[in-house]
Amino acid sequence: DRSIYLKNISQQVLSEDKGKKIKKWLEIRRENEKKENLKELSVFPGQLYEDSYLLLVQIITFVGIFSGAILTHQLLWYDGSRPINITSFLFVLVVSQMLLLVLLIIVFLMRNRLQSLTFLNPIIKRGLERIAIFILDKTYHKISNEKTRAFEAKVGFIKSRKPIYGEFFKWEVFNAVQIFCIFFNLSILLVVLFKILTADLAFGWQSTIQVQNEFFYDIVKTVAIPWTYLLDKPYPTLEEIRGSRIILKDGVYYLKTSHLVSWWPFLCSSIFFYGFLPRFIFLIVGRFWKDKTLRNFDFKHADCNKLSRRFDTPLVTIDARSASEEFDRTNNEEKPRAKAVEKKARNNYQILAEEFLLNTFSKEYLEQKVKEKLTYESSIFQIESDLDGEEKTIDYLVSNSFDGVVLIQASWRPPIGEVISFIEDIREIAGNKEIIIALIGKPKEDERALITENDFIMWSQSIGKLADPFLGVTCLEARNA
Repeated sequence: DRSIYLKNISQQVLSEDKGKKIKKWLEIRRENEKKENLKELSVFPGQLYEDSYLLLVQIITFVGIFSGAILTHQLLWYDGSRPINITSFLFVLVVSQMLLLVLLIIVFLMRNRLQSLTFLNPIIKRGLERIAIFILDKTYHKISNEKTRAFEAKVGFIKSRKPIYGEFFKWEVFNAVQIFCIFFNLSILLVVLFKILTADLAFGWQSTIQVQNEFFYDIVKTVAIPWTYLLDKPYPTLEEIRGSRIILKDGVYYLKTSHLVSWWPFLCSSIFFYGFLPRFIFLIVGRFWKDKTLRNFDFKHADCNKLSRRFDTPLVTIDARSASEEFDRTNNEEKPRAKAVEKKARNNYQILAEEFLLNTFSKEYLEQKVKEKLTYESSIFQIESDLDGEEKTIDYLVSNSFDGVVLIQASWRPPIGEVISFIEDIREIAGNKEIIIALIGKPKEDERALITENDFIMWSQSIGKLADPFLGVTCLEARNA
């Protein structure tokens, strides 16, 4: 990643925008993957997601068309003995959709207030927890501790994606629902028009309640307001409404054909303006907000910060005569001439270390390791080993401004509950600012300290269970198997 940044990004992307640098890096990685896998079919995560979403949209489209056609066909079934009840048709296919639209608008406008006032979240959460506990009780005794920790870490990873990508996926689901509704209503319209063109349909209305014709006429007139000025005859007249009322004891013999067929323009217009058109508008709005969400993506979570730091580390100095050994090991081609690259403390990160670590390593050594690995240069604040040490550290963070926190931890010591609780306390103070768990290896005589792979996995899994997208684990020294 460092080599890619020096050769392809630093000179081409002059902006300090982290997103542009990561996008350029991603494009280069994709090209490299394609070159390395010419004989194999390379499927990238983004392409896999797009293909999966496209398949989902195709399934939704088919289900919408099929369900709309079947439902409309059943409602328009006419054997000639009695007219199709227009009130049942409108209630099932129009009124129900209007109610859903109103509910959707209310939820959208009051989403923040509903989230703070709802009483269902605790109930749902407790229910899911009980189900999870039941399942775990039945299965955990069959799973090794190692697999259990890995499973919990994966669950934490999935949960940590919600604060980062949750808004994006919310609009993706929203758009998928609108696509279903669009094709559902489009199918209804096509089936209605097909039936009207190919069959002799008769529409009427009826109600057990003694509804006055004038009252029903006023309702129809109000419903037709959106297309009143677009059609010559937007709705049936009072005489046609009176003449198409179905009274079972009288039958259909005395009903006029002109009155019975006067409903279909109103019916089609209702489906279009209250079913198809709102969903089409919502789809446009949903895609706008989805694109806006992507444009406003801030790239501030731990994974992106870790990648960005790799652009600046390890410390490389390049002059007109030679390149560093680190750069030589990763590049066999001719080295470009470039100005010296210096790491600078671009961010105000607070560096914390426990007292026993400062007794094991010198303060200067730890500060140098943090500077080399993370590019952050700051004086270490000592976490005292007494009972009030963590409280004093929290008070220190509260009284000082910072862009992030680096918490140095001994890799050979397991992340016990007190450590995890302390990290959670720091999160409450830091908000959405980055917290880095920086691991240091166990010192050995006449040998460079190394971090074992098992220790790194143990810390990564324990931190992963916290489901914190702004919390990451890194190593200040090399790892070995």
